[in-house]
Amino acid sequence: LHEMGAFSSYFFFPAAAPFHEALPADAVKWGAIYGAANASALDRIGAPYYVGENFDMFYPGYGDSWPTFNGAIGMTYEQAGSGRAGLAIRRPDGTLLTLGDRIRNHFATSFSTLETTVRRKQERLRDYAAFWKSALDVPGTTRTILIRTDRDRSLGDRLAGILLQNGIEVHRLTSPTTLAARPYYTARTERTTFPEGTIVVSLSQPQRRLATALLEPKTSARDTFFYDISAWSLPVAYGLPAYESAAPLPSSSVLLTEPPATEGHVTGGMADVAYLIPWETRNASKVVWHLLLKGYVVHAATRGFTLNGRTYGAGTAVLFKGLNRPELHADLAMEVGIQGVEAVAANTGLSEKGIALGSDRVVPLRTPSIALATDEPTNPSDVGEVWHLLEREYGVPFTMLRAEDLGRAQLSKYDVLVLPDGRAWRTALDSVSIAALRFWVSAGGVLIGIEDAARALTKTSSGLTAGLLLQDTKEDEKSKEEKDREKSLRERRSSLTRFEKEESDRRERIPGTIFKVVVDTTHAVGFGIPGTTYVFKGNGAPFKAVDQGHVVVRFSSDSTEVSGYSSPTRSREVAGTPYIQEFAVGRGKVFLFAESPTFRLLWLGPSRFLVNALLFGPPPRTY
Repeated sequence: LHEMGAFSSYFFFPAAAPFHEALPADAVKWGAIYGAANASALDRIGAPYYVGENFDMFYPGYGDSWPTFNGAIGMTYEQAGSGRAGLAIRRPDGTLLTLGDRIRNHFATSFSTLETTVRRKQERLRDYAAFWKSALDVPGTTRTILIRTDRDRSLGDRLAGILLQNGIEVHRLTSPTTLAARPYYTARTERTTFPEGTIVVSLSQPQRRLATALLEPKTSARDTFFYDISAWSLPVAYGLPAYESAAPLPSSSVLLTEPPATEGHVTGGMADVAYLIPWETRNASKVVWHLLLKGYVVHAATRGFTLNGRTYGAGTAVLFKGLNRPELHADLAMEVGIQGVEAVAANTGLSEKGIALGSDRVVPLRTPSIALATDEPTNPSDVGEVWHLLEREYGVPFTMLRAEDLGRAQLSKYDVLVLPDGRAWRTALDSVSIAALRFWVSAGGVLIGIEDAARALTKTSSGLTAGLLLQDTKEDEKSKEEKDREKSLRERRSSLTRFEKEESDRRERIPGTIFKVVVDTTHAVGFGIPGTTYVFKGNGAPFKAVDQGHVVVRFSSDSTEVSGYSSPTRSREVAGTPYIQEFAVGRGKVFLFAESPTFRLLWLGPSRFLVNALLFGPPPRTY
């Protein structure tokens, strides 16, 4: 039971399209049954209502869709009101909507729903039982999902735990196994050897529907209106390589009965020279951050190297034994054990290939002092994502600064300032705040703007950076093809009716879609991350690459969206544009994130971009 805008009426099911294809027809049937009963209940008291216009059943994370994916009939009931309605509110038609009216309407539909359930309980129970039995009979060529975890076992453990919590049967390979499989977002099926530890989910199980919805690489919808996001594939969001296979469950797999937990270790025992922590795993940064907070001296290799026959990538953490306290080995062993990370003991600093451990390209890290902007104009949920990431995921101290105080805050106390997404950053950043930010960044500060906060830090907005949006392109800079396309769109739009224009605008929105990006892995923000990966994109205006900045991550030019909805026009517009740009401002730098890398903290893979920017962004402290 929810409340919506005070000037609406009342909403109940049937739901709006799209309806996830994995859900059975019974869910649609019951939405209509309950809807008819609720209509009768509100008709008797003369309360207006509507159905099937706003709230879909596509994304499995709704409060109504998740129960429905678990065999129940989940439904949303929305009453006009919300906080601003208070005890009573005068509506545009002159009528008064009281708190009593709102309670009465929810009471009426609640009892109507209960009465309908009692009246048709046998049918409801039969359909509930059939939901689970029919899941085993759902046709489909894909029978098995395989998720490799050899690059990041602890992250794979986390994903397996989420699936188990959702009642999904999960297996894990106990030995290397070769199967015919197709990597996500490719067309070729080929014989692939999967290492021990690979997560295996057979879709021939009672929880097939929910497993399909959570793991499928591509979503499919017949409609283009989405109340929420249009794509969410969990392996992709976690940054783990996933495959589809028509093969049955391998005999080399074992059923997991409880969430797995990989225990990290120090390979090689006590080190003579240093300890190395490869940067490919997400939790490696947690280990480093915790050691920094304990006062240990930590360096990072900014170039790759080979030592004792093993290759280490850029970002590898280096803890020199001679520069740290004797407790280093014990504390390191404890941290990697908790985080499921491997550290390696090095008994020489001389590498066989690449830089030596004593190279000037192995730079000291500092424990950054971080500030996070909050209150107006930030979005509370976007603040919460970063807050949760720092406090709950990493245990990193930070300070909350009210956005309206940025112009008078003592910014010199902080190394990094994060501006989360918000709806009015362009007007919120007045000349005093912009001047204060410019002075602080020029002195060495690192400013991170996310989504609309990043768009407020552009040349045409605050002037703090040389960044530009694609729409800022001057008319004389556009190609003939661009001009012709815009002219054609204007002419076509001028002939549309008002309703057709609304529908056209709706189709041109990107509701939340998975796009492929290309990463500069030689830049610190890209350390430890594959050269191509996938991110979540909303409807924000794309950025333009400019010579004064450096594009750290860009949307791929050779492919458009890979899952979810985006019109061909918007996909072409996004292709090749920056996802993350870096701009030098004096002795400091500004990072512009076109999209949130922490969306709902479902996107654990891209969140590493933000963590890298926080950790590697500030220059080493001069003592």
